[in-house]
Formats: sequence, structure tokens, C-alpha cells
Amino acid sequence: MKLDRLTWLPLISSNFNRKNKPLVPPILILLCCSLVLMLLFLIADSFTVNQAMILGVAGSTIFAISVFFLTSTNAAKHNFEEAKNTARVFTQILDHIDNELSRVSNGDFHHINYPQNWLTMYTNIAAYLEYDYLSVLIREFAFVDAVNELLLSKPKEVARKISAYRSSSFDRWNDFHILDVRLNIYQFSMDQKEFEHWSKRKDYREFYDDFMRNYSNTVHEITIDYLKSRNGQCDEDEASQFVLSQLKNTPEIANKYKLNLKPNREVLLLVFHIHLDADKESNYSLCWGELTLNKD
Repeated sequence: MKLDRLTWLPLISSNFNRKNKPLVPPILILLCCSLVLMLLFLIADSFTVNQAMILGVAGSTIFAISVFFLTSTNAAKHNFEEAKNTARVFTQILDHIDNELSRVSNGDFHHINYPQNWLTMYTNIAAYLEYDYLSVLIREFAFVDAVNELLLSKPKEVARKISAYRSSSFDRWNDFHILDVRLNIYQFSMDQKEFEHWSKRKDYREFYDDFMRNYSNTVHEITIDYLKSRNGQCDEDEASQFVLSQLKNTPEIANKYKLNLKPNREVLLLVFHIHLDADKESNYSLCWGELTLNKD
């Protein structure tokens, strides 16, 4: 396998339209402009009439600019504080949903209520967030709606549904987990920096690089054997789960990387990258989420 061909895919959506926190106190802008204006008028006696007129226009312009910056910066600061307050409430909503899902899962069957204007609330804070969490939130609130509907028809299946949803959410490597989203929105509400995606951590990158160097061929071999057992074609997600189980049952690999203690998503990500990098020599290919064994 040619490691230099493996590109590090972007896993998360950064907020490219992010608004920065107002950093310059308005009073400093006004003070600087006022000092310049006062200095100009103090030396005005040494100017001609025309120069004095130009000085007056310049002074008026500086004053107008200072008022503009004062007004706009105050407005930006007010909007920022409002966004932080909304973020605090939004965090409480996510906490409430998590607690209610736990209660329902434990047999306390009841309708889960939440503000229907949650999307508007998120829109008010999204512009200030470092990352885009909308897809995660849409999935979370849609699941709550699905649980409420299931409670009306098949309440006994709700616990299994919630358990499966929470389990699968920890395997999802291409986005933030809802717990991460809740934590990062809380971080913003406290005027703290959001935590980066786990795939960007130094320890994960070291694990990723080491595994790629030593066990990429092992993943290819396991994948080929699985494809042969599936008539040469299957979903990539399905194959990745099988590869994961085989790696965990291989003592040399499982013990070296402590795979049984590592979240599944950390292994599933690199397995996907290995599948993505498959070429003719790998004897299979990945296209539109399907793995296909090459014909001889």
C-alpha cells in the first residue's frame, strides 16, 4: 500500500461564516479618536483658514467614524451576549432530552417535550460557533420525534430503539457525537474555546499513522475474505464492522493498541480510509458506499 496516497479526509464541518467575538472595547476606539481630535484642535492656530477648514472636516469625520464604531461594536457585543445566553438555554434542552431518553429507556413511558423552535435558537448561536453541528442536532431531534411516535404504537420496543441509537452514535466517525455537541455549546456559553474533533488529537494521529504503516495489508486481507463470503459485494459499513471485530480478536493488534478500550469509531475511521485507498493491487474497490471484489 502506498501511504502517501492516503489523504486525511476532512471529517467535520467548520463554520466558515463564523462571527468573531467583539475584541476591541468601544471606549478605547472613542478615546483614541477623541485624543486625535483634541490634538488637531490644539495646534489649529498655526494653520491657515483653508487648513483650518480641512481640519474641521477631518475632525467631524473622525468623530462620525468613532460614533459608528461605538454603535456597531456595542450592537455586536449585545448580540454576542444574547447568543451566549441562548447557548446556555440550548444546553439545558439537550440535557433534558438526554435525561428523558434515559427515563423512557428505563420503562418510564411518557411523551418527551422540547421547544419546537430549537432550530431558531440554534441559528442564533451558530454564527459564533467554531464548528457546524446542525446535522447532529437534526438527527437528535428527529430521533426524539421517532421515539414519541413509537411510544404511541409499540412502547415495548422503545428501550431497544434507544439502546441501538446510542450505540450506533458512538460508531459514527464522520461527525461529532451529541455529547460533544452539548459540551461545545456549553463551552461557548461560558466564553470558552470549543474542543476539537477527536480525530485531530495528537494521540489519535500517532495511532492512525502507526496502524497504517503496520496493518493496512491485514485489513485488506480480512476485507477480501469477507467479500468472498458475500458473493463479492457488500456495504462498506458492514465490511468495516466485520473488520473491526476481527481486529479485536487478533491478540497482536488488540493488545498493542488496546482496541477493546478504544472507541469503535477510532478504528472504523482508519478502516474506511484503507478501503478508500484500495487500488487494483488490493483486489477490490469502493464506490458509492459499496465494496466490490475485482474480477480475475
